[in-house]
Parts: sequence; C-alpha cells; structure tokens
Amino acid sequence: MDNTRSASDVPPPSAATHIVLIGMAIGAVAAVGALCALAVHHGCFNPPPPVTVPDPGTPRAEFCSAVHARAPWIAMILIPVVLVGAAGAIKGAGRLLSVLTFVVCLVLLANAILANSLTSALTI
Repeated sequence: MDNTRSASDVPPPSAATHIVLIGMAIGAVAAVGALCALAVHHGCFNPPPPVTVPDPGTPRAEFCSAVHARAPWIAMILIPVVLVGAAGAIKGAGRLLSVLTFVVCLVLLANAILANSLTSALTI
C-alpha cells in the first residue's frame, strides 16, 4: 500500500491561516520597502563626498530627479503592499502570493542598490 500523498490530496489552508500568511507577506514587503525607501532617500539626498547633493547631469542626479521628497515612501511601500494584498485576496493563490512577495522584495532591493551605486559627482 502506498502512503504517499500528492499535492492535490493536501487540503487548502484554513481562512485563518490564509489571513496570517497574507499578513506575513504584507509585513515582509512593508519592512523591506521601508528599508529600501530609506536607502533610496539617503542615496539621493545624502550622497557620498565630495558633493552634498548629486551634481546635475550625473546618473544619480538623473535617477533622483524622479524621486521627490515623499515619492520613495509611496512607490516603495504603499504600492507594493497594495499589490501583495490584492494578490493575497485571490482565493487559492498561496503560491502566487509567495512568488510575488519574493519578486517584489528583490525589485525593491535592486532599486535601493541602484540608487546608491550610481555616480553622484562629475569628477572624483
């Protein structure tokens, strides 16, 4: 007798478990988004020496010209949290929620790394 269970034999998580998973995904995205927004804000408004603001015409200045004082917080926290929350609201989308949470966090991290690795001075 074979005691193995296939994926179709596994019952779906209860509603309470699903709500907890959605909360964990939203919390993870919000935490990563907040840290990355802080990194982008720091990279744009506190660049490394020898400049106090990115020199116009540099890659960092071009990137930061699109980032206004409050834009990183909206774009890097609010929008991803709403996206993950909407994906979590889809019934039976546990795998989608996991993959989307992971991808959103990777995109947020890549954006923060990019903002802090661009050149901020014309000559160094």
